[in-house]
Amino acid sequence: MTGSPTATSKATSGTESYRFAPVLRGLSLLLTFVGFAALLGFLPSQGLERGWGLEALYALRGTRPPPPEVTVIAIQSEAARALEVPARPDRWPRALHAELVERLHAHGARVVAFDLLFDRPREAEGDRRLAEALRLAQNVILVAYLQRETVAAGGAQVSVDRLIEPLPAFAEAALSTAPFALVKSNEGVLEYLPFAPEGDDHPSLPLVMAARWHPEALAALPTVADPALSPARALAALRREAHGASDGAIASPLPGDAPATRAWRRLLSGAASPVVLNLYGPPGQVRTIPYDRAIEALRRGGADADVFRGGVVLVGASEFNQPEQRDVYRTPWSTADGLDVSGVELAATAVSNHIDGSTLRRLAPWQDAALMAGLAALMWLPWRLLPTRVASGVSLTVGAGYGAAALAAFTHAFVWLPVAGPLFILWPVSVLLGLGLRLRELERQRQRLREALSRYGPREEIARVAHELRRGDDTVHVACLSTDIVDYTRRVEGREPADARRWLNRYYETVFPIVRRHGGHVVDHAGDAMVCIWLCGADAGPACVAAVNAARELHARLNDDARAGAFDPEAFPTRIGLHFGPVALGDVGDAEHAEQRVVGDIVNTASRIESANKTLGTRVLISDAVAAHLADGAAPMRRLGAFMLTGKSQPLGLVDPLAGPEALHRLHQEALRAWVCRDDVAFESALRGLLADWPGDGPSRFLEMQWKQALSRGTEAQSASTPMGDRPPFALSLK
Repeated sequence: MTGSPTATSKATSGTESYRFAPVLRGLSLLLTFVGFAALLGFLPSQGLERGWGLEALYALRGTRPPPPEVTVIAIQSEAARALEVPARPDRWPRALHAELVERLHAHGARVVAFDLLFDRPREAEGDRRLAEALRLAQNVILVAYLQRETVAAGGAQVSVDRLIEPLPAFAEAALSTAPFALVKSNEGVLEYLPFAPEGDDHPSLPLVMAARWHPEALAALPTVADPALSPARALAALRREAHGASDGAIASPLPGDAPATRAWRRLLSGAASPVVLNLYGPPGQVRTIPYDRAIEALRRGGADADVFRGGVVLVGASEFNQPEQRDVYRTPWSTADGLDVSGVELAATAVSNHIDGSTLRRLAPWQDAALMAGLAALMWLPWRLLPTRVASGVSLTVGAGYGAAALAAFTHAFVWLPVAGPLFILWPVSVLLGLGLRLRELERQRQRLREALSRYGPREEIARVAHELRRGDDTVHVACLSTDIVDYTRRVEGREPADARRWLNRYYETVFPIVRRHGGHVVDHAGDAMVCIWLCGADAGPACVAAVNAARELHARLNDDARAGAFDPEAFPTRIGLHFGPVALGDVGDAEHAEQRVVGDIVNTASRIESANKTLGTRVLISDAVAAHLADGAAPMRRLGAFMLTGKSQPLGLVDPLAGPEALHRLHQEALRAWVCRDDVAFESALRGLLADWPGDGPSRFLEMQWKQALSRGTEAQSASTPMGDRPPFALSLK
């Protein structure tokens, strides 16, 4: 009677869910890991990227040369002593600054910026001369100071940014004024604001200097209605125009396709987010000339003054003596002894980034999250799809490859990709999780193997293979014995099923105790065939000796009385084959029906060896692999040579382990040696002796058959279970 549809569907559903459970578990783990990586890209790793990540990229990239057009004229304590002026930069005579402006203008400097706030009047003559120099040069930009103040409003404290401009006489005489607002964080200074935070009317000092340096790039964006508009006001007008707040200052917008123009378009039309500095190296990496040497070179003229021609010059405090440093900021290039980068050098770095197009670009948060999610999948999948060693190599390759790609993008494309999250968090986590899951799965396999072994033998036998299991190997080494009753079909023919069952039970009641007594385990039996194993520990000798002794006792009980006389249907003549090697122990089947089985080539080969008894006229045969583990001094054994067994591609040495007359063993070896050496006279003589003294010996009759075939055909026949080849030197192995 067939099962109901409901029962069948339930069984099918259970089977399918069983089969797909590992896939669903793996998919859920993958999605969890990818989701964690995406979240990491949005939130927690940002501080890590600004700290360890950026420092790692700078350390691997190393220093790089800044544009040669940019020069810092450093106001230093040594320069103050050389010029005999006060140590404080704000008290230096403005007539000296006026001379510097005049001489820089005379020697063709393209744009000059002062990172000094001239917000208070000093000596009248010096102020007048500086204002006049600024008016004549028309290429000097003065810094405006951005001061943050906290005021009370409506019962709350509110931060207000106030821009402190230079004195009106200086501001009106200069080309432009501009603030330089650096963004401070726990990781140091990495960015600056392109426009003052209180509005778009005040572009930063680096942008104004870059606009002076790249007027053609700006001109490609729109046509400025007022050609006399200063760079700062032009940038402010362009910013308003880009955001749809035109005030009539800009007319006829043009597309502009040059790289610098595209960079300006992104900067002016984008959100008011900070610009990331691309630092060139430690303090002093941008060309820095002390103030006293610079003005001396300008006074002398000649080649020393030509370094300023057509260039960008920034003047400000820049000390390289840590105790005397002021207006300095911590960066990834700050030195171990506490030397930081000065504000004027950071401004020079920002201008240099605009000149050589190397300002760092970061991915949007959603792009960071997508990148992290993709990397998480790449780092995770090898551990689910590949063997452990291969997965380790692939995971290492993915991590190293991404690190190399991120470094190349940082160095050559000036794109700051996340590295701390992928390499310091995702990669170690994926490796640890992957190894952990592999170890858990391996432990499950070991548990299943222990359960399988527990069905084959007692606890002491399981302990003998514990070392193999600890090494993570799913296989164990065994001595495998295979049996088969001679003429089984004939013996059960005509019997009633109940009688055949009783007859077969008598056979196994005789066989099983012998196997157990010698330490073996019956792992499979079907009809008259039986498979037994002896588990091997570190030393395979005891298992092989026990298996051979069991085979000899089985032969003594089953074969000695049945070899002679008429056919006896109640007898149990049995052929036995024994081999040694690795097998796997475990479940074989599907989710609904699985049985514990021994699986491996050793089992098949033992069965082939058992079948070879029929051709060789023997009842017990063992392989050379078993004989090699028997101790010296064991019972005499006769080596029968190397045979190509049915279905095998490599020859196998066979041995008769049953004790026999020493003369039989010696004469048989002489015949084999003569056969291999092609000594037909000696072979025929040894064969006659064998047949004369032991006419019923199966291996001797087999050699006689080979000899007759050779004589009749001129070559030895080759078939299953026959010596290899047409008498080549290694047709029969004599050991």
